[in-house]
Amino acid sequence: ESIGSMTSLEYLYLDKNELIGSIPNGIGNLANIKSITLDENELYGTLPHTMGNLANLEHFSAKQNTISGGFPATMKMLHNLETINLAKNAMSGHLRNLPHMKSLKNLHLYQNGFVG
Repeated sequence: ESIGSMTSLEYLYLDKNELIGSIPNGIGNLANIKSITLDENELYGTLPHTMGNLANLEHFSAKQNTISGGFPATMKMLHNLETINLAKNAMSGHLRNLPHMKSLKNLHLYQNGFVG
């Protein structure tokens, strides 16, 4: 949860660090964050609903983990998000909230279990 105390952070790159566990709810406290990359770790669990607080987020990537579940409804609040890369995870469910993301330009969701 200490990650949430870095409120001035704009770029977070923690790919290939053998991180184990779920993405902490405290990530939603990173008010100035623009880019989060958590690729190729051992992250599991669902995406935290607090991600909807990241109003400045433009890029989110957590490919090649074992993140499960679907997109939290709060993610539709991410109006500046241009890139989502959650390929090669264990995610599933519907993609209902994606049409609300008007700035979305790049969407990588292959090798998951999403429907319509």
